[in-house]
Amino acid sequence: YLPKEIVHIRTDYVQKEGVSQILNFNESFPYENSSIDTVLLFHNLYIAENTNHVLVECRRVLKDGGCVLISNPFGVNCMPEPRDFGRLTKEGFEKALKESNLKIELLEQIGDRFSVCAYALTAFFLIWPVKLIFNSLALLLDTLIPSGMKRKQPFPLGYFIVAKK
Repeated sequence: YLPKEIVHIRTDYVQKEGVSQILNFNESFPYENSSIDTVLLFHNLYIAENTNHVLVECRRVLKDGGCVLISNPFGVNCMPEPRDFGRLTKEGFEKALKESNLKIELLEQIGDRFSVCAYALTAFFLIWPVKLIFNSLALLLDTLIPSGMKRKQPFPLGYFIVAKK
């Protein structure tokens, strides 16, 4: 589905199989200004000591019109890999992206109370079909939560964001 000319640079904070380059979120990214079409930040922004620094660096390396795609957990356990500095709320993301001069195209809450509970409890289920049924039921129950409650007292499993330079 992807064009053959795409260059995929897989980064991580440690070297392991499949990693093209080690990337430290607390330093400048080792890429030229306006050199990258799309940056994917999937379940890793919480390891940054300074979220705004990471977003400013994303903006710096993005070409004009380029996108940053973010999938970030919220209502989950601490994940010290190597560190866990915290989660941003919807308002936190809006502020950080605005301060980084990135325009939000989409900011969507993923899951709600029941899927957060299911995530916390599935570690106790050793058989994958039980996990599948439990998580599916939780997602179904999430749809029954009144929209007013979701709006006034959000409790997401995480967020998915598309922002543009």
